[in-house]
Amino acid sequence: MNNTQKQKEYRLNIRLSEHEWNRIQHHASTTTCRSTSDYCRKVLLNKPVRVFFRNQSFDDFEEELVRLLPILNNYGNNCDHEDFMTTAKDIKELLIKIADLCAQK
Repeated sequence: MNNTQKQKEYRLNIRLSEHEWNRIQHHASTTTCRSTSDYCRKVLLNKPVRVFFRNQSFDDFEEELVRLLPILNNYGNNCDHEDFMTTAKDIKELLIKIADLCAQK
């Protein structure tokens, strides 16, 4: 243990309902805190808590984009006119879907 870390000498025991415990567990799981104790300590002492944030619309965008990449790769390997028209149609449909996802708020 280095000098910046001090051994914890005191305990704070509290009783919680199952609902309260589940809420605290849920909140702690969305942070970078390594334990529920660490999370509670920071909250009680008004210290900043770093929270994970996921942008669902961006995740949806990425999911659709991942579907587009194999189509583009396939197009690069097959360059005849019929394949181009099919590929262009597939790309257009995916781009419209991606644009719709980006437009949602």
